[in-house]
Amino acid sequence: MRPAYHRPGRSRHQSLRHGATAASGRRSVALPGRGVRPRSRRRPNLASQYGCRGVSVRRTPEKERNVVTRDDVARLAGTSTAVVSYVLNNGPRPVAAATRRRVLQAVEELGYRPNAAARALSRRHDDVIGLIVPNFDNPYFAALGTAIEGAATAKGFTVILGNARHEDDRQAAYVETFLSRQCSGLILVGAAQESDGRNGPRTNALLKREQGVPLVSFDPLPNGARGTLLTPDNVPGAAAAVEHLLGHGHTRVGMLAGPQKFKAVQERERGWRETLENAEIDAASQTVVRCRFDRYEAFDLTERLLRSPRQFTALFIHTDEQAIGVIHAARAAGLTLPQDLAIVSFDGIREAGLITPQLTTVQQPITQLGARAVDLIQKQIARRPTNRTTERLTCELVTRTSCGCPG
Repeated sequence: MRPAYHRPGRSRHQSLRHGATAASGRRSVALPGRGVRPRSRRRPNLASQYGCRGVSVRRTPEKERNVVTRDDVARLAGTSTAVVSYVLNNGPRPVAAATRRRVLQAVEELGYRPNAAARALSRRHDDVIGLIVPNFDNPYFAALGTAIEGAATAKGFTVILGNARHEDDRQAAYVETFLSRQCSGLILVGAAQESDGRNGPRTNALLKREQGVPLVSFDPLPNGARGTLLTPDNVPGAAAAVEHLLGHGHTRVGMLAGPQKFKAVQERERGWRETLENAEIDAASQTVVRCRFDRYEAFDLTERLLRSPRQFTALFIHTDEQAIGVIHAARAAGLTLPQDLAIVSFDGIREAGLITPQLTTVQQPITQLGARAVDLIQKQIARRPTNRTTERLTCELVTRTSCGCPG
């Protein structure tokens, strides 16, 4: 292999004498008092350099490539490029039926394919909804995400997903990314980080800054932000669960709750407490333990709890995910459910009906929540949100065998 500075047809000595350099292959000239200055660079003739005489190498002009443009379509259809855009984008201006047919016929004849990326960049918003959930591993969030995606697809939207992992920094990064890609709207299932159950400080700052973006949140909106808080009615749902356990004769109804910072946790705890107090049972004397929304952590917590003398005969558990861990730990400890321990939980995931014993649970309207979230986004796209609204959907108690009801 020849050195980089050696030119075909010359000896190495000739190449060096004529000032070729190893680094750049450029000739240089010596100027008095200025050292060596390279001459202007010429485009190398690759054919002659590698001995391919008689072969010309050139770049193919852009117009010589078979790239069909919008101008070509307009020319064939006998109309303007603006009218072609109106036809392909279904607006914003109406197009006569005959003209529309000519444009579509030209598109078909030429095989024109619009550049999707360029079209997205040229518009302020594409038909895309950004959806951020706290944790894909949790079956409830997976079911809710599926419901939202299905409802959005039916309305012509595309959904892009972000997994916040209950971290404010991750959620805020997704919000920034989705907004930079001109999403039509945002649906935040939530990654609450503050004691009042609101989204974390970075996410809150973004939502307050981007007040014109259609927004549906399952956590409370930050002060100053616009959009809709959409949530299941947690307090009445929890109250129904506890009342059902009281109806089975239990007076020592403990609670396995989620992290205190989540608004849904606070509301479900409120329903538990108020129901006990209405039955003249001291809530402060009942067993209360907490863990993340994770079956494995709930399993470990229950194992430790059952090593001590039990102060409860029934448990209200904040999520089905946690309840599944509790059931496995109770059975491993030799308890018979529901005779030794009755359980009612919250959410209504499909697995609740498969575990033994089958879970009595407060069923969230997951399909309706997903459909309503998309409806709200669509309405806000048509008319930008100017205020804050709240919508609560009713939950339903589904009785199975974990509470003591017959199968």
